[in-house]
Amino acid sequence: RVLRPPLIFLAALCCVLPLENSLGGTLELNAGMKRVELTEYLEILRDPSGKLSIDDVRIRGEFSPLNASTLNLGITSDACWVRSRIRNNSDDEDWVLEVAYPPLDFIDLYVESEDGTLISTSSGDRVPFAQRYVSFRNANFKVTLPPNQTLTLWLRVQTSSALQVPLELFREVEFAERISTESF
Repeated sequence: RVLRPPLIFLAALCCVLPLENSLGGTLELNAGMKRVELTEYLEILRDPSGKLSIDDVRIRGEFSPLNASTLNLGITSDACWVRSRIRNNSDDEDWVLEVAYPPLDFIDLYVESEDGTLISTSSGDRVPFAQRYVSFRNANFKVTLPPNQTLTLWLRVQTSSALQVPLELFREVEFAERISTESF
C-alpha cells in the first residue's frame, strides 16, 4: 500500500517531534563560546513547602519550561528549583555560573554528572562570603564541564527578598576578566 504525501509528512512529523522536545532544553557549549545567558534553557519547579530535597526533585520530574525572558517570581516564601542541562562540545571545561542578583538568601547548586554523581555547593547573602568561588558581589560557582559530556545543573533558591534568578555561565577566564573591570 502506498502512503499519500500528506500521510508521509504526518508520519515523519510524529517521529521528529518527540526528538525535538527531548533535546530542546539542552544548552550546547561550542568552541569559541565565552558566556551564555541560561534563561532559555531553564526549567522550574516551585516548592511552596520549602522542604523538597534534591532527591525529591530528581524523582518528581515536574519541572516546567520557564517561558519568560527572566526568572522572576516576585516576593514569595516558596523555594524555587531550577534545572538546566548542558552539553559541552568544547575543550573548555572550566566555567563559572553567576547568579546576578545579590540579595538572594540561600542558593544551593547541585551538579549532576552523566553517571548520576552529585557535587553540591552553597552561596547566598546568608551564607559566609568566604564560601563563594570568587570574592564578588554576586553569588558564583565553579562548574567543571568535561568535554563531550552532558551535565544537569540543579539550583535551589529561597529568599525573603524578591525571587529573581538571572543566571549566566562564563568561561572561567571571561568571568575573571569581567569582574576585574567592574567597580564595586
